[in-house]
Amino acid sequence: MLNNLGVIFDMDGVIMDNNTYHEAAWRDFCEKHGIRLTDEELHEHVFGRVAKDTLEFIFKKELKSEAIDRFVEEKEIIYRSIYRHQIRPLDGLIKLLDDLKINNIPMAMATSAPPGNVLFTFSYLPIESYFNHLLNASHISRGKPDPEIYIKAIQYLALPPENCVVFEDSISGVRAALGAGAKVIGVSTTHEAGELKGVIKVIPDFKEMTYMELLTLVHRS
Repeated sequence: MLNNLGVIFDMDGVIMDNNTYHEAAWRDFCEKHGIRLTDEELHEHVFGRVAKDTLEFIFKKELKSEAIDRFVEEKEIIYRSIYRHQIRPLDGLIKLLDDLKINNIPMAMATSAPPGNVLFTFSYLPIESYFNHLLNASHISRGKPDPEIYIKAIQYLALPPENCVVFEDSISGVRAALGAGAKVIGVSTTHEAGELKGVIKVIPDFKEMTYMELLTLVHRS
């Protein structure tokens, strides 16, 4: 049986089911700039990606850091304004966090979101204290599907990669976590279960997930 277990959570689409609000914000942002995105482009180039990669895809050119910062803030203001009154944790999340904390399981959150969105999330969901480590877009130079953010999260947890399980909702995020050597449980808030390749299980939410179930899944894989 696995003795040491670490758990890493992505934020958007995992901590809360908010990607429809990000989608609406990106569409609003693009409309203001005279650009249209297809659903396929959103799924491939927006969800799970760092803003720099997304914005350079949208504008089809390399952008200076000042322009990226300005566009990011413009889009995130839209997102926060439409989501602030809807924000709630994914079903079963708090129960699972409590279960993991009681069993002394180290936890990290690793998200491609900018620091302002992490602060926004924790201002409405008081769950920051559950996490031993927090990583956001400011901690990495390469976005998902590059494994950098999960490699760093695993290093912070000080466990072998195979002892770490990542909850991810995006295709690029799953690839990043697998690339870091972690086990992955897919959360089907953003993609259909069949799209999340290489995961050990796909769940719609955390209602049926417990520490013992998680331990069993990781041990069997």
